[in-house]
Amino acid sequence: MPKLGQLKQLPTAEPTPDASTGQARAAKARGMSTGATILFSVMGLIAVIGLVIGGYSGIRWSMLETPQTSEDHIASVRQAVTEVEPAMMVREFEDMEKLSIDLTAPYGYKRDAREKAQWGWSAVVGGGIGVLAIVVAAAAATLGREDKQVG
Repeated sequence: MPKLGQLKQLPTAEPTPDASTGQARAAKARGMSTGATILFSVMGLIAVIGLVIGGYSGIRWSMLETPQTSEDHIASVRQAVTEVEPAMMVREFEDMEKLSIDLTAPYGYKRDAREKAQWGWSAVVGGGIGVLAIVVAAAAATLGREDKQVG
């Protein structure tokens, strides 16, 4: 193993003209064309935006709770009907004949379920756009490279 003093006594190598100007390094490097660089940058931004929207929507979807379903609602109505006195049922039926029984708005649990479904679709679409943009950006980076050769 040579010592530092011995290494200092060795002659220094003369740099070649190409290496001193950096042309040799540039010739060996692989660069992207301008169009590929722009496409990569735009797709990268779209990917970030899509994944942020997808992540936010996914978090909102997971935070919403829908504790009651249509089956639960029907079961609770059946149970309530069995517990009501017959005279009260007659009055309720007479009121239904006088007043319209059409619903003006959906039940609360249906509204919550619809909102949760919308957040879920937003998460899927946002995440899908983000992943698709990543694939396009990777393809642009891979296919847009220019090979520079020496001499």
